[in-house]
Amino acid sequence: MRPTIFLPGMVLAAMVAAAPACQPQAPAPAPPATTADGTPSEPAIVALIEPGTKIDPKALPPGTHLVFRSQPKLTSGDVTKVGKSIREALQEFTTLVLVDSEPDPNKPGQFRRKGHRIGIGKPKEGVDVVITRETAGKVGVSLGLFERKLLSEREKELSTVKSPGASPTMAMFDFTFTFVRDGARVPVVARYMALVEPQDGNLKTAYWVLDAAPEGNRFHGDTLQVLPQNHVMDWEMHVDGSTITFGAPQSDTFASTKLPEGKPLPAPAEFRNAAAAKAYSPEAAARLEQQLRALLKN
Repeated sequence: MRPTIFLPGMVLAAMVAAAPACQPQAPAPAPPATTADGTPSEPAIVALIEPGTKIDPKALPPGTHLVFRSQPKLTSGDVTKVGKSIREALQEFTTLVLVDSEPDPNKPGQFRRKGHRIGIGKPKEGVDVVITRETAGKVGVSLGLFERKLLSEREKELSTVKSPGASPTMAMFDFTFTFVRDGARVPVVARYMALVEPQDGNLKTAYWVLDAAPEGNRFHGDTLQVLPQNHVMDWEMHVDGSTITFGAPQSDTFASTKLPEGKPLPAPAEFRNAAAAKAYSPEAAARLEQQLRALLKN
């Protein structure tokens, strides 16, 4: 199953601002592999949320921002051909994407990105408890047979989520999945850019869709979407019954039918061209960040 069939929906290469040697610098995760001229050859991995963390979108700790919380829902196609136990287990897990902000010690009165993380949650007593297959029992979450098997697959999917670039005040997330467009199943990438506001540490998030192709991604359409803060959504999916054997879905059974709903914002050609790169150097990531900030002001 593809990553953002369950994920909608951003560890990263970091651009660290210059600071006096005696002061801490902005967080700098291990950078991705680079070519001879220093350009990233691959997107970076994304850090995982610590198992046992409890996430309540309505009561987040100070400095923690929910980019989105999604929960898969089988809403069209041959839904009943999926075995009931598998279907219920499949729709139980949530995907959580977080960005953390903190005061910038190098710039009094301003904020920066502290980190950004992704994880799989299991609803329990009104909150999502972040789990892995190995830690579920240790954090008080019991799993049935199908839940354990599906969670194992979800963990593999989560490891494919990448970040093409970042800066001290920005994080990007790439989710690859199959989407139903005009009746056809097409491979796409949903690219999220989360911006930490230096003035108050709050978060603004926009995403756009890239058509995935062997020769490189292409910006789809001419708009991007600005998401509400702490976005919560159902991730609606279509079921292709021809791929199901004895109630068990295959890797190509599901396709997304709905994207996160935000406020559309026109994307000029210059932004669209820059927004489709496979990976970004710190300088290129900073330029794209400034382009988005300028668009959000309009």
